[in-house]
Amino acid sequence: MTTTSKEVQELGRLPQIISYCETQISIRRRDGGTITVANSPYPTILLDFCDKGKWEKATKLCRFVKEPLLWACLAAASLKNKKLESAETAFAAI
Repeated sequence: MTTTSKEVQELGRLPQIISYCETQISIRRRDGGTITVANSPYPTILLDFCDKGKWEKATKLCRFVKEPLLWACLAAASLKNKKLESAETAFAAI
């Protein structure tokens, strides 16, 4: 299940995180019920590429996914690692 922005806002008010496993998060609501929501796998994959120095693959992933948040993660990781070419590409895409 993919969450909408309204659901994300509601989750911010309710949760106690029960478990976080790869791309799924289980949250206990205030009424005791449990919600399981999907989390995008892309940021984890992106940061793995960056940690391994695979900057071209990281950039290709961002181009494929086309999410501003992912480009922002690449920009931050690139600056931290002084990979200015990747940072420039990421900032231009944002």
